[in-house]
Amino acid sequence: MNPTVYVHDLDPVIWQITDSIALRWYGLAYLMGFIGGYYLLSWLSRRKLYPVPQDKMSDFVTYVAIFGVLIGGRLGYVLFYQIPNHGWSQFLADPLMVLRVWEGGMASHGGMIGVGLYTFYYAWKHRVKWVALLDGLAIVAPVGLFFGRMANFINGELYGRVVPPGSSQGMIFPAELSQDPDLFVRVASRIYETPGLLDKLSLSGIAVPERMTAAWVTDRVRDTPAIREIVGRMMQDHARYPSQLYEAFAEGVLLFAVVCTGKVPSCVERLVLRYLCRSLCCGQNYLRRVPGAGFPLLHGIDPRAVPLRFPRAGGRRFLRICLQGQADGSGMRFL
Repeated sequence: MNPTVYVHDLDPVIWQITDSIALRWYGLAYLMGFIGGYYLLSWLSRRKLYPVPQDKMSDFVTYVAIFGVLIGGRLGYVLFYQIPNHGWSQFLADPLMVLRVWEGGMASHGGMIGVGLYTFYYAWKHRVKWVALLDGLAIVAPVGLFFGRMANFINGELYGRVVPPGSSQGMIFPAELSQDPDLFVRVASRIYETPGLLDKLSLSGIAVPERMTAAWVTDRVRDTPAIREIVGRMMQDHARYPSQLYEAFAEGVLLFAVVCTGKVPSCVERLVLRYLCRSLCCGQNYLRRVPGAGFPLLHGIDPRAVPLRFPRAGGRRFLRICLQGQADGSGMRFL
């Protein structure tokens, strides 16, 4: 095993309250994103740069979070992942699975659709410009994206593709065992064959199941150095790009800096150029990331990368424009 390859062993749980209730980093990431969005939009509202009044901001952010991000994200997962992969029959047999958000999670593109629909309703009801609402949310979205991608890394999910031989960027993600049955069988066999290992686990108070699972092995990587070493040795050819960290920087830090310093005169142009910038930030990340369930490769490429690759030249130009600041004072600059 290459000693420089990091075996992911971070625990997604901050505090286990009961057997079924826990405080998790992923939930905290959502909370931090909503809090950050509230304060940023309030800052814009106080300076008359956002159409939602300061005294209504808490209600607006709460409804965006509930109806847009949470409900839209969950329905997005069900419609784009659950039903295409398992069919309508399984969903109709257990429709309450929509409420069990811990089973499968949520889809970011579903959340974006939900936010778009709710803000359209809000704009119609309060007679404000829909694009102006979206423009402010486009400014705060990178905050939530940053926290979300960091939580993805802590969870060990949405990892990248296998790195080339000799690359120093690779990390080993034990969660891959649940996606690769053959690899899991080899790892489990090695654990069973290691003399005295399971007996030591039993004596230390760790329950050993009659039938080993990938989830059990992943948990043991976090608290048992011997199993972590076995997993690292058996998966040394499966080191992958930590694409979650790349996306946290590109979609979070870099994109936030760009959208907050941009010299762009109108809301529509800001939204279009932010898309161009996002193509620059994210297109390469999707080329390195493993597609999620329901996203098969298209000629070896994640299909989500295709619409982001065409405008990359425009994204580079936008980045240069934004870094120039507001030399002529014609645009709107937030920082």
